[in-house]
Order: sequence, then structure tokens, then C-alpha cells
Amino acid sequence: MTGGVNEAMDVSAAVSYLRTAKRLQKPLVLFGLSMGGMAALRAAASIPDAAIIADSPLPDIRAFVSRRTLARWFIYVPGFFGNCVEIYDRLTGLHLTPEDLDLTRVLPPLKDRAILYFIGEKDEYVPVQGIVKLFKDTPTRSKRLFVAPAARHDKTYESAPALYERSVLEFLYCCRNGFPARRDE
Repeated sequence: MTGGVNEAMDVSAAVSYLRTAKRLQKPLVLFGLSMGGMAALRAAASIPDAAIIADSPLPDIRAFVSRRTLARWFIYVPGFFGNCVEIYDRLTGLHLTPEDLDLTRVLPPLKDRAILYFIGEKDEYVPVQGIVKLFKDTPTRSKRLFVAPAARHDKTYESAPALYERSVLEFLYCCRNGFPARRDE
């Protein structure tokens, strides 16, 4: 697991294969949950016509380390965070940097994309504020954010299935027919 860095290449290859086989339909939507959301956001930079649904993405390396090590309470202890990254890199053979896992760095090319974010109100790895910041930093007007009431990490659908489904259907409708101007913009 590389926080979506290498996984995004798999997503791009799958889309390329489906495009060559003429098996894609519009709208093309990359949908990912947790680390899959990270991969979808990263892959979208190389797939110009893709919309993105990112459910519970881990917006930065602190959330990633917290999720991968189940050490969310200790990542702020001096030295602990650096040791976790060093050990993870050694065990996986990767050489990830904090910048590699910062999703705000992948947002600029997505300025003309439709993006729907989901986050659980009680996500134990990603505070709602982390996704709100990611949402605000996303440079497109075609974006939506759904905060699932009382949901924990990657349990957004389970907490409010009808609202979740309605949000996805409205998003897909807008992907096909255009996004109305937001009152809050």
C-alpha cells in the first residue's frame, strides 16, 4: 500500500484497457474508499475526462500513518511519527515522503473536474476538518461534500444509505447535465 501513489497507476491502466476495449460509458467516474479515494484523486490527473468520488480519503501522511499503524494517538509524540515512516519504508521497500502523501499537491490539475467527497462525522483517522480543508483547496466549482452523520472511517454508506445514494445520484446527474451554481459560492 503506497497511499494511492502506485495504486493510481493501476487505476490509470485499468481505464486505458477499458477505453481500448471500448467498454467505457459516460460519465467516467473514479470511485474510491479510504486509500482507494486517494488513488482515484491521484489517477484523475492522468485521466482528463474522469469525475471523482472520494469516500474517506486520507488527506496527508499523518492520517496515512495513523490508519496503517493504528497509532492515531501517538503520531504527535516526538520521534514517533518519523520512526513509523522509516519502519514502513524499510518494511515495504518504498521511499515515501510526507509530500508524496499530501493530497493537496494532486488537486491543481483537477480544476475542471467534478469531485464528490464523503467523510464520516466520527471518522477516527481523518478529522472532518481534514476533508473540509481538502474540499476548500479543491480548485473546481463542480465539487460537493457529504458529511455522514455519526459515521466512522469508511462507514459513510452504512450510517445513512438513503442520503448517500441520493448524493451519488445527484452527483452523477450533474456530471451528465452540468452543475448548478452553488448558493454558498
